Amino acid sequence: MSERVWVRIPSTALNIHSQMPGNVFFLVTCSIIFTKIKGGSMKKLLMKYQKIWYALLYVAFYLPCFFFLENRHVESFHIMHSVLDDKIPFVEIFAIPYYLWFPFVIVTYFYLAGHDLNSYKKACAFMFIGMTASLIIYYIYPTSQDLRPDLSTIGRSNICITLMKRMYSGDTPTNVNPSLHVYNSIACAIALWRSNVLKTAKHANFWRYGAAIMAILISASTFLVKQHSIIDVFWGATFALFMFIAIYVVYEKYFEKKSSRQVALD
Repeated sequence: MSERVWVRIPSTALNIHSQMPGNVFFLVTCSIIFTKIKGGSMKKLLMKYQKIWYALLYVAFYLPCFFFLENRHVESFHIMHSVLDDKIPFVEIFAIPYYLWFPFVIVTYFYLAGHDLNSYKKACAFMFIGMTASLIIYYIYPTSQDLRPDLSTIGRSNICITLMKRMYSGDTPTNVNPSLHVYNSIACAIALWRSNVLKTAKHANFWRYGAAIMAILISASTFLVKQHSIIDVFWGATFALFMFIAIYVVYEKYFEKKSSRQVALD
């Protein structure tokens, strides 16, 4: 259970210039990819990945909304904290899978956009609905967490500690429940696992099981580097399960197959 404590966080602490660099990682990476390719190669690439604009347009919508929520003045936040959180140690090595969330999401959506359009559309629906619903939740029910350790007194220094110092300094501990790191990691793993194209690709099991393992590691990293309470992880995973049932069970069974039968009859 979460600790029902409400705290005041000064609005000056929520500065748009201090936001996590990863929030724009997707757009920056795409820009770099496209500017490095010229002529016919660019045209072929744009044709192959033309549907990636679905995701890019959504990111362009999502980021301003997220920054608004991060920087608005909120009198108090609900602190997400459970007894289990106090028993979970800080494990800095999990900074690596935490940061890998960004390329994991980018690679997943680029692969599906270029190779499996049907799976890509489902993955987009999974992401768009879940992230939009999360924005609404963050607005109605502002949450925060108080789990971060003082890294200056932790007694050790390494690259992972440095990564987490940068993360802590650039990312406010607000809007944490549900965890989108967990939600989107599961969404990517499901999309790749269910992709009919990937199932027949070379080393298919390596990529499918690799995606599942990556989602597990990223989800675990959220509470092991103290970016989220275990409560946030639970609700992120629960929300992902709900969306899996809605898109990959209900939609496929009652709408997608019905549409396929109608096309066959026509």
